[in-house]
Amino acid sequence: MKEEKPKIAMIIGSLLRYGGTEKHFLQLLQGLGQDFEFTVYHLNPKTGKAYDLISNYSAVVDLNFKGTFSGLFYSINSAFKGLRKQAPDLIYSTSLIGLILILPYSVIFRVPIISARRSLYSSSIFTWSKMIKRLIFWINNIASTKIIGNSEAVEKLTLSEAFSKKKYLTIKNGIDLRNFNKADERKIEKFREEFQLSTNDFIIGSVGNYRKVKNHRQVIEAAKIISRENNAIKFIILGDGTERDNLENMIRQYGLKESVTLTGYRSDLIEALELMDIFVMTSISEGSPNALIEAFAMKKLVIATNVPSINEIIKQGENGFLVELYDNYALANQILRIFEDYDSMKIIKEEAFNTVIKDFDLENNLVKFKNSFYDVIG
Repeated sequence: MKEEKPKIAMIIGSLLRYGGTEKHFLQLLQGLGQDFEFTVYHLNPKTGKAYDLISNYSAVVDLNFKGTFSGLFYSINSAFKGLRKQAPDLIYSTSLIGLILILPYSVIFRVPIISARRSLYSSSIFTWSKMIKRLIFWINNIASTKIIGNSEAVEKLTLSEAFSKKKYLTIKNGIDLRNFNKADERKIEKFREEFQLSTNDFIIGSVGNYRKVKNHRQVIEAAKIISRENNAIKFIILGDGTERDNLENMIRQYGLKESVTLTGYRSDLIEALELMDIFVMTSISEGSPNALIEAFAMKKLVIATNVPSINEIIKQGENGFLVELYDNYALANQILRIFEDYDSMKIIKEEAFNTVIKDFDLENNLVKFKNSFYDVIG
């Protein structure tokens, strides 16, 4: 008789956009599907690209959380029914609110919880009062058997709120390097044609959802400065989100329509990265930025803001470059310096690639998660 695989309920805030947490879920589903039977529960009833990808590998349950007090009880009931049907051996939650929703089931049926902390920023949490925020963290930390973060900065924040260091474990993000040596030349040319990028253009690229925390405004401000003296440098920003209209207004007001392009979401990320000469990340905050790590995997020169998590990965002048948050001139000047001295940067590109091999290997990441899951399941 075939032995049943342990069942894991995975809780996520949203399956609308495909970002870092959604990519993490997909990696677990693809990499550990032979070891565990997963079911994904999502709070936001709206779905998009992330749902399309994840539903290929797992059953998906909509908890239909509307963000209201009355809606909270409805979603708790939905979670309870779904979990009772699945009967999981473990609950893995990347959502603080999601953990509240599944807590009654966890307590009644004594199902252990692993809570994941994957960012330093949450727009929803930081709009709440300090008292409510502390209550949510308190419940999170008490209820979780183990807490897994993805960077030293996340560890520092978590331990400032948590009660026991024994619960906490850092597992850095992982990427499969085999996926980053398959750029399709035909897709690259198609991308160039679509956005009118010539082979003579020097291309600055950024990848990240169009949200305030990604601070794409700093990229556009730097483009404005650079455009005064160099029209061979072009900027592309890949992503989608609520800030798109504001960013497009900036581009229009600054007269940058010829040099700055918002591409929207792209499935041809590898090809987009391949044609970039410099990758730029100007985030206000990051837990552990997948896009930056992926740029390293493509041996790209990277400029990023000097903020926690990012400055753990980038060693100034060794594998990339750091500039201060909101310092538009520093970003513009660093781009121009690299533009003038681009051919001398090969060692930095190689060191960026070596950083991925050493610190962000997907196989190591999956082994650590597998061991953590089995450790808690018992």
